[in-house]
Amino acid sequence: QNMVFRRSLYFVKNLKKGDLVVGSFKHSSKQVLNINSIARINKNIGLKNASLFHLAIIAMQGIRMSNINESKIKIAIIGQGIIGRLATLILRAMGHEVICITLSRKKLDFFNESSGLALSSNTDNEKVKTLNAKVVIDASGDPESIHTAMSAACHSGRIVLLGSSRGDTNRFSVDGKAKKKKLTICGAHINNINNSMNSYGLSYLEEV
Repeated sequence: QNMVFRRSLYFVKNLKKGDLVVGSFKHSSKQVLNINSIARINKNIGLKNASLFHLAIIAMQGIRMSNINESKIKIAIIGQGIIGRLATLILRAMGHEVICITLSRKKLDFFNESSGLALSSNTDNEKVKTLNAKVVIDASGDPESIHTAMSAACHSGRIVLLGSSRGDTNRFSVDGKAKKKKLTICGAHINNINNSMNSYGLSYLEEV
């Protein structure tokens, strides 16, 4: 979301009245905000790109929680909505092999994901079980997709639950497949994001 900076206390030096700013705003016409939670929109970025800031922060939180320490690994991403797609593109730009998993092939075809897997296909469902992905990011919002994530992950792999699921997961037991494959499962909701990560993103936005 973008807003127009109106006024500040005397010690704020990096913003002036009329500046366009970006940050994690609530839905309102006016807000009082901590100066560390907003950034001036650099003219080289523009409003269109800046409008993706909040979505990019969510996608980056999923990548950060993936705890990737290697230069090139296989990563599976479940869901190709806005967040899942952003995470896919960012991870590929980082040099990783990314396999997209969706319910149907329609979205895979739309994004030209020829190597993607559609869960509606019995053949693709079997391929999910042999993916052996080092990291699986679940950006689907489906509480049942954790089962797909556990099938796609390799032994000692990492599963990142990105965003908010809509409901409860059925038939999940930590003593089942998760324990057998020694999987690490972590959440990546942005409410848990630390201040240093947020400040880094805001500072980068101003410097580009």
